Amino acid sequence: MYYQECVLKQYRALREQGLNVDVISMEHVLDGYKILAVPMAYLFCDGYEEKLRDYVKQGGTLVLSYWSGLVDATDRCFLFGTPYGLMDVTGIRSTEIDALYDWEENHAVPNPSNHLNLQKTYRCNHLCELLEVSDAEVLMRYGEDFYAGKAALTHKTYGNGHAYYVAADMEYAFYHDLYKRLVKEAEVKLLVKFVPEGISVNTRASDKLEYLFLQNFGRKSVAVPISEEYEVVYGEESEVIAPLKTRILKKKLK
Repeated sequence: MYYQECVLKQYRALREQGLNVDVISMEHVLDGYKILAVPMAYLFCDGYEEKLRDYVKQGGTLVLSYWSGLVDATDRCFLFGTPYGLMDVTGIRSTEIDALYDWEENHAVPNPSNHLNLQKTYRCNHLCELLEVSDAEVLMRYGEDFYAGKAALTHKTYGNGHAYYVAADMEYAFYHDLYKRLVKEAEVKLLVKFVPEGISVNTRASDKLEYLFLQNFGRKSVAVPISEEYEVVYGEESEVIAPLKTRILKKKLK
């Protein structure tokens, strides 16, 4: 099913924006999260669909993927359509799923007028879900096979938030470009404006101080410009970080 790969692609895409990323359970409180990625959530614990509904309604950005909301906590199939309890939130209904051979692939082609201004065509494989669209905006469509022209990525505004549905196992570049746009749309604060390849960014904060951890896991020295309000507490004063080196900075919170 390539579940782990699907999760890691989205995790990596968010981390490369310089964001802290929490891996949480369905029981976790969602307050405070501006973006919530829910990849291949085949099983919905009791009431999880209502938790996601409330999250979007209150202003959150939900990214739900194919193969989600099929069964309950005892693995019994939901009736009357999937993603269970969220068809009105997402504006779509899953009708079937095409399992591709390892050597097969399809493509997601952007609609010219999509509000995220996605312009590239992306490869997708393994699993391609077919959607019945009710009142969602279609951002991308399949390019080939008997379902060419059907929705591959959709968006719907629900309450004060946004619900995105990714219908296929997309390549990593898709998630990188998608989350880059969603971070901007959700007005997520970025402490580092540009994160070079190989750089890991993490933050930790108390009531009075915020700490910024910069680690270079690459093989080249790279510059990571940081606001002058930060004070270096570990590592070099220079903004250039050598391979396998760490800088720790702090600033006072107002």
